[in-house]
Parts: sequence; C-alpha cells; structure tokens
Amino acid sequence: MRLTKKKALEIAIELWEWIVDNPGKEKREWPEWKKYGNMVFYCPFCQYGMSAYHENCNCPLSKEYGDCDDSAYGSWDYDDEDGGHAAAVEFLAQLKELK
Repeated sequence: MRLTKKKALEIAIELWEWIVDNPGKEKREWPEWKKYGNMVFYCPFCQYGMSAYHENCNCPLSKEYGDCDDSAYGSWDYDDEDGGHAAAVEFLAQLKELK
C-alpha cells in the first residue's frame, strides 16, 4: 500500500488509539489490518518510508522524538508490564502533536 505522510499519520493515530484502549495487545492484532492490508513492521510510518523513499528510516517522528528504540514507542515495545500502557499513551499523544 502506498501512503502519503498525512494518511500514514491518520492510520497510526487510529492504530494507537486501539492499542491504548486494548492494553496487552500487539500491533499485529489490530482488526483494521484487514481494511488497510499488511504494512512493513505493522507500522504506517515504516510503510510510508518504504513507499515514498524506498527505506524505512524516514519516520516523521524521528526528528521530534528520536528513532523507534529511543522513543515512547520503544518503551512500549520492550515493556510487557503496566509501563507499556503508559508508553502507548505517551506515543499516541506524540502522534496527535504531529497532526
């Protein structure tokens, strides 16, 4: 799927609202993948980077918040406990700031 930056952000917000509302679920479990299709790393921004720049390191979040491993996303991805939910809430807020 080819995405614009705006569409990638819209899908990412939709995805992360679901993650915040469904603690303990993985990105790959999001029911809306059926609607949008498979994406690189189950991430609209990685998909955008691959379709627009042929690389997945051109994330719109990285300028403001750092790469995945160094951001709230990384905290969510590596934390299976309650801190993961707090990181998901923080990451969603960061996404909404980009709007």
